[in-house]
Amino acid sequence: MMSAVTFSSDKIIGEYGDTIPDDLDTGDKFMQLIKNKIPEDYYNALKKYSIDIKPKGNYYLILIINPENKSIILFDYSCTPEADGPVLLEPGKYDVNNIDKYDSCKTK
Repeated sequence: MMSAVTFSSDKIIGEYGDTIPDDLDTGDKFMQLIKNKIPEDYYNALKKYSIDIKPKGNYYLILIINPENKSIILFDYSCTPEADGPVLLEPGKYDVNNIDKYDSCKTK
């Protein structure tokens, strides 16, 4: 899952550069943009989850959400090369109610 998110981020940044449009705010739009641009197994892995995108000007926050219980399982700020919050792999480490405090992109 983390590789799929990281690989997708490269494609979105490649599409938009430093200007992430405000209307890239749904998982559907995100999935449409990356379809056929990432390996099929990555795409299929992402399709299993709900995706929420929060554009932040020159980067975005992606939330990968378990559709059954609506819990965040992964979050990532697109300005960093690795996934920022592997919540599912490290339960209790992240305050998912205050994800903005993990935003290292604000200082870049």
